[in-house]
Amino acid sequence: MMIIYPFSIADNGVLTHTRGDTAQFKLNVQVDGVPLTSYNATFSVKQYPDDTSYLYQVTFNQSTPCIITHDLTAGLPYGTYWWDVQIVYFDSQEQSTQYKTVGAYPYILKPDVTG
Repeated sequence: MMIIYPFSIADNGVLTHTRGDTAQFKLNVQVDGVPLTSYNATFSVKQYPDDTSYLYQVTFNQSTPCIITHDLTAGLPYGTYWWDVQIVYFDSQEQSTQYKTVGAYPYILKPDVTG
C-alpha cells in the first residue's frame, strides 16, 4: 500500500509541498509548557521574505486546521519560496495581546507532472 505525503515540514523548518495538492496541518501551541486554548494564526507564503505582497495566506485557529487548497498553489511556478506562521493570542498574565512568529523558512514547491 502506498501512503502519499503531499506536504512535509522537516526538523529544520523546510516545508516541501507538491504544487496543486491539497494539504493541511494543525498546530500544538504552548506557552511555558501550557497548551493555548484560544489563538488565531496566519500561514503566509512569499516569493522572498522581504517582499511586501503575499503569494497566499491562510488563516486558522485552535479549532480549525490550516488548509492549503489546490487553487492556492496550482498556478505557481515550482521552486523555492518562504513561509511563516504568525500566532496571535491574549496573555491573561500580561493582560495583552501577544504576537509570535514561527519562521521564516524555505518552502519548496515541487512540480506536478500530471496536473
